[in-house]
Amino acid sequence: MRIIPKFKSSFKLKIKAALGKDEKIFIIGKNKTGTTSLKEVFKSLGYIVGNQAKAELLIDEYEREDFDSILDYCDTAEVFQDIPFSMPDTYKHLYKKYPNAKYILLERESPEIWFNSLLRFHQKLVNNGNPITANDLKNFEYRKKGFLWQSAQIVYGIDETTLYDKDTYIQKYNSYNQEVKEFFKDKNNFLSLVLSHQDTAEKLAVFLDRKVADIKIPHLNKSS
Repeated sequence: MRIIPKFKSSFKLKIKAALGKDEKIFIIGKNKTGTTSLKEVFKSLGYIVGNQAKAELLIDEYEREDFDSILDYCDTAEVFQDIPFSMPDTYKHLYKKYPNAKYILLERESPEIWFNSLLRFHQKLVNNGNPITANDLKNFEYRKKGFLWQSAQIVYGIDETTLYDKDTYIQKYNSYNQEVKEFFKDKNNFLSLVLSHQDTAEKLAVFLDRKVADIKIPHLNKSS
């Protein structure tokens, strides 16, 4: 009898927990910093990765500051990335419950590269690579209607006049990264990474107590 994947993962997680070998790893870098690539690294290492679709639908709970629901979701896997884990202040609530978890902040080579990647990705996703408007985002179906508009408002504080304003987005990106680094500055369970740097595999291997040869970093979403 074939085991349904989600039940297989749940069973595996329970076994790990019973043996005291389960871990929690939170990738808290902004979307479009390489979170998908790093997720694949952890999958290849045998970690149980959270269901991204279910996690992203917790955006309403985040907006209501219902972090208990987000923390409950963390019982379902070992590795988590993107919304709501990349959103302001989530990491603080995670740290209260999981002070011994590992936290990874991903960054791009520069804020400008990050912004251009985000913009291209949204244009490709929503309007075949063409410029997009606030109404496009409000009506676009991703997870649910208006998800991209809702998340942009929450994360970047935009309105119809500041949608994809480069300075606004980069200011939020920089301030978030600075706040995260300040919060974790004296903690040894935190790592800041730029995936394209040559020493990334070595740093990640040391952080995870793995062999460098085990760390295979794919380069996903190159077009974005």
